Amino acid sequence: MVNPKSLKWDKHHGVPRLSFGVGLQSVFDRGAKLYFDKSLIMPSANTEKMIFRGHSDHTTDKVYFPTEAISNEERNAGLFLFVPFIVSPKPKYHKIEFQRRDVWAVAGRHGEDEPFGLSWDQKPGKLFLPLAFPNETGKFPDTFILIEKKNKGADPEYVVIKFSSDFAKPRELVVGEPVVVSWSVVPISEAPECLQKELEKRQDEMAIDALADRQVSDFAQRRGLTRK
Repeated sequence: MVNPKSLKWDKHHGVPRLSFGVGLQSVFDRGAKLYFDKSLIMPSANTEKMIFRGHSDHTTDKVYFPTEAISNEERNAGLFLFVPFIVSPKPKYHKIEFQRRDVWAVAGRHGEDEPFGLSWDQKPGKLFLPLAFPNETGKFPDTFILIEKKNKGADPEYVVIKFSSDFAKPRELVVGEPVVVSWSVVPISEAPECLQKELEKRQDEMAIDALADRQVSDFAQRRGLTRK
């Protein structure tokens, strides 16, 4: 059991120093009457903001878990302790949800040929990647996120985050019992090959864009023009 005072009541919880968040949710039939374990809920907790009620064209509602986050910034690693707090009804299934925050990011797994999700479509703003937890294998496969880390006045860095969990079927989530998802920053050499190739592609694209910008600036200077 965790100390209720240590729980953070937010849908997504950030990875330190990166524009990236993680959430865990249970999925229920739309309109389900939800009953909470009140022993986990401190007076300051806002349970309503943890609930996403499906729209008219949805068949389900989602409830996000409060979390205790533990990090070791020296080791670039940490844990999210997600705590189920719905006593009834029984959820249909669970999902882990990754959230990028106005940065480029893409996901991949070992043994898969292509990266997937997040900034794949290059759209700005917040994007989410929901994945079954656990999935059809009965566990949560290690998932790697390649994310751009913007630096003021400098070229961006690219960081790989590995997410893992030992939660696996036939276990079931138990109210008040933490579900642990661990994260760590790893070298690109440990990332799936599809992400290594995606990083090379991304860096090539950035180099081409930078060259084009320099050429336009040089042309403008020669013509005595000012870029707006």
